[in-house]
Amino acid sequence: MTEIFYTVERSDRKTILLQVRNGKVTVRAPYGIQEETIQRFVSEKRDWIRKKLSFCSDTSDRFSSIARGGCLLDAGIPKKVIYGARKNAETSEAFYLNAPKSVRSYFIKSRGWILAEIVHSYAETMNLFPSDVVLYDFKAKWGSCDSRGVIKLNWRVLMLPVALRDYIIIHELCHMFEMNHSSQFWARVCLYCPDYREKRRSLKEYDFLTEMYRQKI
Repeated sequence: MTEIFYTVERSDRKTILLQVRNGKVTVRAPYGIQEETIQRFVSEKRDWIRKKLSFCSDTSDRFSSIARGGCLLDAGIPKKVIYGARKNAETSEAFYLNAPKSVRSYFIKSRGWILAEIVHSYAETMNLFPSDVVLYDFKAKWGSCDSRGVIKLNWRVLMLPVALRDYIIIHELCHMFEMNHSSQFWARVCLYCPDYREKRRSLKEYDFLTEMYRQKI
């Protein structure tokens, strides 16, 4: 039987959490919990872990050109990128960018307005009034909504297929009704996105994007 390799990250959390992300298995565990307990937990979840790892492998193959840096996703469609340009630009065939660090600024400058327009369009339909729409460099999530009605979206949402982009926007707007993930919240999401369960599953294929194009300071 193939051994499952994993890393353990301890914190002051109260429960054990298992995460499979980009082909890596991480166990988030409370301080003081015994290693034997963690090993038993992983062993009990081994079938689920292998299924997730297989999914990650399939996704990696599908998006290999993106991971290698030869293409960028533009609304879910791979488009060639060529670095070394004096001025950031694009044609229907390719992006011409100065360097990989230019990806974030170029996408925000050339496409950021799209997200703001779509948020306000959905907000009008839902009779909501978000106080602001901000593009953010989240490390591991696609968006957030705070109690002031500020919608923050990971700028990489611009790289997602349109259907997934819209699901994320609907999701965050629905937090203006319910600041949680209760059954009432999901019922609200379902009103505007009936197939949200399918969208949530599909979105996991693009989790790898949240770790890309991060500028080193």
